Amino acid sequence: MMERVVSEMDGWHARALDSVAGVLFATDRSGLLIYMNKAAEKLSGWTPDALFGKPISALLTGVKEHANPALSDKMPLESPGTLQTKSGGGIPVTYARTSLEGADGQPDGELIVVNKI
Repeated sequence: MMERVVSEMDGWHARALDSVAGVLFATDRSGLLIYMNKAAEKLSGWTPDALFGKPISALLTGVKEHANPALSDKMPLESPGTLQTKSGGGIPVTYARTSLEGADGQPDGELIVVNKI
């Protein structure tokens, strides 16, 4: 019973993130892309499969990668950058980063919210 509830919640969380109008990316603790929502796909032209496991810096210039995502909390709340599109262009953006805590309370990755300028 509990496994079904957890599975349904995971699906609900994924649907909720995909329905957010803002552009969202998530990385693992090494700065590798593990998630992008539908708005991110639409703006960039990329699919998650094409970028999964790639460094976020390959998609979003101006993002400094960290060996420890906890350092992202020391970054400015909003930073300028360029979102690289599949067509080879670049879109000027600002982005905000926040650490994602794991079950152990330690940073497990980052959530990056991107706004087109």
